[in-house]
Amino acid sequence: MGMSTNIIRRLSQHIASGKIAPGAALRAERYPVSGKGRDALRIAEQKMMNKIRNSGRAIANERQEIAKRRWGKYGI
Repeated sequence: MGMSTNIIRRLSQHIASGKIAPGAALRAERYPVSGKGRDALRIAEQKMMNKIRNSGRAIANERQEIAKRRWGKYGI
C-alpha cells in the first residue's frame, strides 16, 4: 500500500531496489483514493486498507498509514 502520483515509476523504483519482483509489480492491484491534502489522502488510504482487509484479502505491505489508536480521531 502506498501513495504515488506516478505508480509506474514507483513500482519501477521498488523493482530496481529489490523490494519487489517484476512479476509482483505486474500483479499489483491499484485502488484510487482521493482527498485534498496529505491528511485527507492518508485517511482515505487507511480506510481503503481496512476495507480490503475486512473483505478477507491480504495486503503485502502491512504498514498502517494511521495508527489504530488514532482512528477515532480521524473518523476511521
